[in-house]
Amino acid sequence: MTYALPNNTHETDNLLKLKDNYRKIIITQNYYEFTQVAGIPIINIVDWLLDDTI
Repeated sequence: MTYALPNNTHETDNLLKLKDNYRKIIITQNYYEFTQVAGIPIINIVDWLLDDTI
């Protein structure tokens, strides 16, 4: 989880280095216009807590 996405790719680079079959998502406190970065979904924490399919 991150408060906000930085201007660099630090958050996604670390997730992409993981070589496993688990689903990778970034949970943030802020809403963003885009919904993915490098194929990794960006989800607001409120939406993540209320969505029972994630």
